[in-house]
Amino acid sequence: MNNFARVSLVLMLSSACPAWSQWIVHDPLTLAKTLLHFKKQAEQMQQEAEHFGRQVQSLSEIGWQDTYKLEQQLRYFGSLQRRAKALAFKYKLIDQDFNRLYSTKNDSVEKKMNAWDKQTENSIRDSMKSHSVLNDSKRKMQSVSDLLKAQRRAQGNLAALQTLGELTGIMARQIEELKTIVAMDSRAKQSQLMEDRALKKAAKEYGKHVMKDFAKPRKAKRPLKRLPTLGQSAY
Repeated sequence: MNNFARVSLVLMLSSACPAWSQWIVHDPLTLAKTLLHFKKQAEQMQQEAEHFGRQVQSLSEIGWQDTYKLEQQLRYFGSLQRRAKALAFKYKLIDQDFNRLYSTKNDSVEKKMNAWDKQTENSIRDSMKSHSVLNDSKRKMQSVSDLLKAQRRAQGNLAALQTLGELTGIMARQIEELKTIVAMDSRAKQSQLMEDRALKKAAKEYGKHVMKDFAKPRKAKRPLKRLPTLGQSAY
């Protein structure tokens, strides 16, 4: 990704998530707290996805004719998808901060997040092709919620709801995978941060101990009354 594209993406995410910039951190303690926040956020998002899946299932059983409720669910799916992508992107920025803080070159998290993003889009694309929502697989995919709205208008509420149900299942599995990536990586990073903090604390305490020894007054020696001759002791 070139610099212009990166800046454009950052500006887009900052408009959707105004607080994103607070996660660019440069000290170990703040970074440890931030990692914990991202872990909790991923867990909460998984719970949301599971709850949303139950709502869609309930709607398919008793309320699929309610166009207003269906429109709400379509919008919510789009929001959930955008927030999951934003979380993955922001966690990559945290990983870059961590590598910069410790002067390491580890791109495993970035590769995992890129693979996750590609797999998510491909799974959604394949599902929409199977439901005749997306015909040209090479065409850049538009907003999923917009495509589902178009399907609802063309094929009816039930068809759109069936597609949404399948997509919700896909998104729930992908968010669970995202949560696993974040949980495992954040745990490893927090361990390294705490170990580094403990070593620095130990070094600081040792430094205080050494300086304390230097600061102790030395007992003055009694001056010699006369120089001893060979074979005698001084007194």
